[in-house]
Order: sequence, then C-alpha cells, then structure tokens
Amino acid sequence: MNKLFSILVLSSCLVGKNESDDGKKNLSSHLKPFENHIGKIFKGEFANSTLEKPVYDISRWERALNGNAIRIMHSANDVEYGGESIIMWDAKKESLVSWYFTTAGFYT
Repeated sequence: MNKLFSILVLSSCLVGKNESDDGKKNLSSHLKPFENHIGKIFKGEFANSTLEKPVYDISRWERALNGNAIRIMHSANDVEYGGESIIMWDAKKESLVSWYFTTAGFYT
C-alpha cells in the first residue's frame, strides 16, 4: 500500500495547477506536509503514451472532513479508470494512514 501511495504522490507532482488556497485553512497539523498540494490539479503522462494514443492520469487534491483528511481523486485516460484516496492521521498508530478505492471495484 505504501508503494502505491508513493507512486500516486510522485506521479501527481509532475504538473500542477493552482485552483484555490481556501482548502488549506484549518488543515490538521499532521497533514501540513501536503498543504501545497491542496486545491491543485496534477496531470501526468504515462510512459507508454504516444502521440496517436495519449494516456494521462489527472488527480485533484482537496481538504476533507473539516481538515482532518485529504481526498485525492484521480482519473486515468479520461475516466477510463479512476480512484479516490483518503489520507488521515491515526492516533493509535501515531502515523498517517490511507485508503484507495477504485472504479475497478477494489480498495486497499
């Protein structure tokens, strides 16, 4: 799961578009490292993308649950495949935790 999350974060950092800084208000201190991603849309091109058949992954980062979570929605190849991630602080584990739900019907 950590590898999947890392891939999502790294691929999302390729291109960014700023939408709004409003979502950064009242963000949990545990989520502050992600603050610069909130309100942005990122677009990454797949390695196998070609001029004839371009393939992109677009993700949108937003503040959720009154700032106690971050929601990342992504869509690959113009909604051919998509998913949503939720990142939250787990006080018992004293660690960030994440869940990823997909249009393919599975979650991790």
